[in-house]
Amino acid sequence: MNDIEKEKENLIIFTKVGAIVLTSLLLLVTSIYFYPQTAATISSHVNTSQKELPIYCVDKGDEAKISISFDAACGGGNLR
Repeated sequence: MNDIEKEKENLIIFTKVGAIVLTSLLLLVTSIYFYPQTAATISSHVNTSQKELPIYCVDKGDEAKISISFDAACGGGNLR
């Protein structure tokens, strides 16, 4: 195999890899453009360091209501 054939083979491989990378990026950008909730989902999964807290109080106005809540975690997880 001479140098020209090696260069042609390298160029073909480079072109194929470039086409795959560009197609992948185009699909990603298109999906974010047409489905903006996808971008929000991605960014919400990245920032998962904040702990969600339960709702302790709700403004109910002048209405009298009753509510019941349960501690599903049983405190500290020790059942004995």
